[in-house]
Amino acid sequence: MNDINIAFTVDSNNLDQVAIVIASILSTSADPTRLRFFIVVDGRQDAAENKINGWASRPPRLTVVPYRNAFSSRTTLGHISTAALLRTQLPDSLPDLDRVLYLDADIVVRRDIAGLYQSDLGGKPVGGILDIGMYLRLRRDRIRHDATLADYFLKLGLDPHQSQYINSGVLLMDLEALRELGFSARALRFSNEHGASLITMDQCLINTILLGRIALLDPRWNVGGYLMGLPRHHHYVPRRLQRDLRLQKADPWLVHYTGKSKPWNAASVWHGEDWWAYAGRSGIAWPAVPAVGKRPSRLKAAWRSVTWGFSYALSRVHPD
Repeated sequence: MNDINIAFTVDSNNLDQVAIVIASILSTSADPTRLRFFIVVDGRQDAAENKINGWASRPPRLTVVPYRNAFSSRTTLGHISTAALLRTQLPDSLPDLDRVLYLDADIVVRRDIAGLYQSDLGGKPVGGILDIGMYLRLRRDRIRHDATLADYFLKLGLDPHQSQYINSGVLLMDLEALRELGFSARALRFSNEHGASLITMDQCLINTILLGRIALLDPRWNVGGYLMGLPRHHHYVPRRLQRDLRLQKADPWLVHYTGKSKPWNAASVWHGEDWWAYAGRSGIAWPAVPAVGKRPSRLKAAWRSVTWGFSYALSRVHPD
């Protein structure tokens, strides 16, 4: 049987979180011997190896790949490291591989990853899952007459009315095809020219450069915690994506803790118990999670109910 190649790009701040992702993959795999893990690190290899040696057990067939981060001077969102941009360099940093599954470090896998890895890309160089949360924001802004995000999409050459923008935390990559496109060099050049104006640098970069060349995969393979944590806003999701949303809510095959709130830094995170089930036996000393904050006042809660009801009514009559 062919190997299943899985890659992460991290720095020292989120290397330990990779242990949790790998543990979830191993526990749900029908054949763990097929799994090969590559950790591309922004930093020294020996420092990464020392940290991995502190895990309860080193995953089999794991390789640490040091790679110079040409994006280190870029500005990103506060909770996103520039190491995240190294996913765009995987065609170069993993030159001996033809296909790889890239995963963010804030993930728990709940189904055999082989199903995702074997997905048909239909001749396209990358496969991903639509970012339903972004389309929720787009439609909500339209209803509220705030076109800022839609204007931003248009400037990137993306159509806010078309289902084409993926979340970059789960990427099935045909590395050979990406090399033929010169993708890594194009990503670096695009970052140099437009990096300061990108909302989510690596994600917007990938969606823009590969526009029309991304295969859309089963939505259950990347279910965002930020979106699932906003159930009262799900009416904003366009009608064309409501089926995908229902599938994600019913059976998330891969839980992705998107946004600033993560299981290791906040209480009451959606499916946080899945993460802690693996973290508790990882051998890593995780800091205590802050307690849940105070409940909002009755006045604030009442105001939220009024504004939610008003926005819900508008969403029912506003076209997708």
